[in-house]
Parts: sequence; C-alpha cells; structure tokens
Amino acid sequence: MPWARSLTENAVANLIASAITGALAAFTGRMNHLPISSVVFLGTGVFSITLLVLLLMAVRADRRAKAEAALPLLREVGLHMLLNRPLNHGVLEQLGRNITWWRDRTTGELTRGGASEYHISRFRDPDLLDINALDMPGDTPQHAHARNVVAMCLRRLEEAIAALEIK
Repeated sequence: MPWARSLTENAVANLIASAITGALAAFTGRMNHLPISSVVFLGTGVFSITLLVLLLMAVRADRRAKAEAALPLLREVGLHMLLNRPLNHGVLEQLGRNITWWRDRTTGELTRGGASEYHISRFRDPDLLDINALDMPGDTPQHAHARNVVAMCLRRLEEAIAALEIK
C-alpha cells in the first residue's frame, strides 16, 4: 500500500466525488429536458448511491490497513511471548490459553487482512507432522509440544504475511 489515508480523509474525498457524480447526473437529466423534480431525484439518488458505495469501500480499506499493521505485531507476540518465554512448569494451562488467544486473534486479522483461505486454514489447523522438535533443556513433553505448535504457526504466519506482501 503506497500511502494510507485516514477514514475521515476517505469520507471527505468520497463526499466530494459523490457530489460531483450527483451534479453530473442532474445536469444530464436537465440537458435531456426532464422535469425539475426528476432532475432533483436523479441527482440525489446518484449522489446517495455513490456515497454509500465509496464509504463502504473506504471502511473496508481501513479495516484491511489495520489488520495489515497488526499482523507483524502478532508475529512478534508469538515469537517473544510464546515461543521464547522462560521455562516455567507450573503454568502450562496459562500457556495454552495464551496460544489459543494468539491463534484466534491472528486468524481474525488474517481474515480482515485479505489472506487467502489456504493460508488461513494452514495457520488455524497446523499439521503436527510438519513440526520439527524444538527441544529445550528441561522442557516437559507438554511444553515441547506447545513450543512446536507455536513454531509451526509462526512459520505459517510468515508465509501468509509474505503472500500479502506486508513488510
């Protein structure tokens, strides 16, 4: 994305574009000798429809830009707060809740960011056969498995980010 505008800037630009479109429709109606009431309805209708379509497009672009900004941050959360967290055998349940939250949030952002269903499903449902063992000294088998799941999800997230061409 070369440059991003705020939602307010998009709304103002869309308002101007809709006004021009409505005025052109009214002018065309007047040039074709339509009655004044028809010209007013034509101009107002075209203005309203154009404004609605352009505002919906602006909201969609704004949501996508926010999702694209969130994905690299979620990658860092997965790397630093889940994969490289200090070993603590007492909080495996909390690690599981954190992984679930991270995967759900990242799946939502991938969806809003426009990732393909292929990348979303690969991230959401990692094939555990692809996981290479990340054995850390002192890890329990449960901790090692959780770290391996996070590592696989991070690789899949990197693939999705690369496919979306996010820096």
